[in-house]
Amino acid sequence: MQPIQFFAARAEDGALLPDATVDVFAHGTQDRAVLFSDSAGAVPLENPLRADANARVFFYSTTNRIDIRISRYGYVAPMLVDISTVDVATAVEQVRGEIDQVLDQARDDFDNLLQHSGYESVFLAYAGGVVVQRQTQLVQRDGELYRVANQALLPLTLTGTWTTDKLKLTAVGDIALRQVLMSAQGAENVAIKAPGVNTVVRSLYSKVQREIELADYVPGGADDTVQFENMVADIPNKTTSRLITFAGLPSSYAATTPRVIIRRGDYTISRTPAVPAYFDCEGEGSIITQTDPNRDIFAGEAYQWKVSGFIFVGGRHQLSMHNANTDSALFQLEHNEHHLSLSKPLHTYTSGGVYQHMSANLSVKDTRFLRCNGIINNVCDSALFDNTWVYLDKANFTPNGGAFVNNGGTTGHARLILRNMFGVPTMGVGAGRVSHPRWIDNWGSVESRGSRFGGEDGGMAIVNHLKPADTTYPFLGSMVDIQGGWAFAGPGGVSDSGIVILDGHVPQNIIIRDVLGPAEVPYIVNPSSFNIPAYMAAWEAATGNKAYNFFHVDIRVPSSVNPDGGLGYGRIPSGLRPYLAGAKRVSLRRAAVQSIPNAFAVTPVQFDTVIEDNVGGFTLSAPTLLTMPAGCTRMLIVVNGALAVNGAAKTVSTVIVNNANVTVAGQTFLRGINPDTDRFSVSYLATGVPGQSWTFQVRHNAAGPLDLLNCYVELIPMDFV
Repeated sequence: MQPIQFFAARAEDGALLPDATVDVFAHGTQDRAVLFSDSAGAVPLENPLRADANARVFFYSTTNRIDIRISRYGYVAPMLVDISTVDVATAVEQVRGEIDQVLDQARDDFDNLLQHSGYESVFLAYAGGVVVQRQTQLVQRDGELYRVANQALLPLTLTGTWTTDKLKLTAVGDIALRQVLMSAQGAENVAIKAPGVNTVVRSLYSKVQREIELADYVPGGADDTVQFENMVADIPNKTTSRLITFAGLPSSYAATTPRVIIRRGDYTISRTPAVPAYFDCEGEGSIITQTDPNRDIFAGEAYQWKVSGFIFVGGRHQLSMHNANTDSALFQLEHNEHHLSLSKPLHTYTSGGVYQHMSANLSVKDTRFLRCNGIINNVCDSALFDNTWVYLDKANFTPNGGAFVNNGGTTGHARLILRNMFGVPTMGVGAGRVSHPRWIDNWGSVESRGSRFGGEDGGMAIVNHLKPADTTYPFLGSMVDIQGGWAFAGPGGVSDSGIVILDGHVPQNIIIRDVLGPAEVPYIVNPSSFNIPAYMAAWEAATGNKAYNFFHVDIRVPSSVNPDGGLGYGRIPSGLRPYLAGAKRVSLRRAAVQSIPNAFAVTPVQFDTVIEDNVGGFTLSAPTLLTMPAGCTRMLIVVNGALAVNGAAKTVSTVIVNNANVTVAGQTFLRGINPDTDRFSVSYLATGVPGQSWTFQVRHNAAGPLDLLNCYVELIPMDFV
């Protein structure tokens, strides 16, 4: 057993491939060779193995001849074939044995051909006086072979005159042609030409090589497992990848893979075929059932997958996709049905079995999910469900879990998008109800448009949010955005019924608009009653930002269903009310240009227009005063404006000052666009008593007065109930 010395794993262009996957097969097969790290064969190695950080590979093998396939991030290098692992003397003996074996096989094949064709291998040369004694004797004339047409004429003596003899003979030369056409190379000997102008003649092989059919592969065993495994193992052999370069730009990889066709039928498997990274598979309403409850139907290290036209039944997961967070991965699953899986029928994860984010774009379209134990474990950066039908039943649903698990890890931003998802949950009622069911467990962001979260058995909670708020720049965090459709979010009187469940954390953006329902349960619920103000204070301490600039709740639902006017007061935790947009506010504007003197002169802005007032009773009798409404002790003041500038260097200052001449601390964002305009956006949290007032002041040190252009202010009471 000779060692395979250190060699470098490389791409076809010579580029090193550190940490590449190295598959070692017995030559000419898909059987994996047995590998060792020592010459004694005492310490086995995994197959496939990985190249080290310098792209080096080393192993021993007891398999005499091997093929090596190197791949990384979806790229598959050309196969290294027929590598000997034995010494020279042994190799010579093996070659001799192989030559003898080939000769024996050729002789057997020829004898077998003659036996099945029924003709003798020694031909009679055509001439006058030649006697044909048997039906199996062939007469050779001008390169063609003939047999006696009528057995009753035997024995037949040929006259030598062809016009006479040909009436008694039949050409059989096409048998050889039929044998060629039935061989593996037969399609290469048939030409086709498409009708039309400027079409070319090409071989049938060039057309059919782009497709693989399950029926082309050898079956075996009690079910269809072996046939599926044989088919799937052949896909990489017919997949070609290449390095794409152009105009000196950074290179990329692309691949072409044959279309895999599984004709209409009812198939069963008991193992999981290892699907390659490139997989384009089309069914015809084909049913595939996995009989082992602990195995998947299709699974593999996925890069470019397209699966359509199947009815998947049973098993654990039905389509399981993973990779090492490879950029530009695309998974397209369309026109399928998923039935009775014992876990989520769709399963994605990062290589190594972890639920961290994967740079993949997953789309599921025109698909039904019927009585599966959930829908998906998602770690893809984007997962779109478009025009899907989902029926969940308590007989096959894990308690205290979500149908859609939008994961991606605590640092990921997995985005789950539901468009026209038609959901029907029958979770039971009363004592027979499943414990704590919900539609979505969310560690990322959720966007729903026109989806039906149905009210069967009262429905169930829609989004259970578990992701911590983002404390790293740019502090964007997660979002729950549900607009349109039905939102029946669980039966009344149940502690965790609601559209959004705060499971220890708060999404940074919550949007609920134009939904039908819920009739009895809160929009947002805090079942564990964790301290939301303390949560926000901790976030502010960790980031140095004001929570009211980064957390927003926007609720707009039909007021006929919700007597609070559909704005959310009374149906969200009190700790979130300061972040509720549009509930209570006064919007003011300075429409006319106001001149602001220089030299940092104190200049209160005079507002002249009330744009909106749903607090009630606000007036501009004192146009510079921003007054705390009745019944309120805390008010958020948000000002946006633009200051025309003269192009010279200057400093602009914006402050809020109360009637005791005390400046209020705030968070200011200044955006200079010299020499035309300086824009500002300022937020202040003012505390005081009803009737107390503040002024907004703009100061600068430009060479002369500057014009204050449009200026808007919003006064948002933060402790109304």
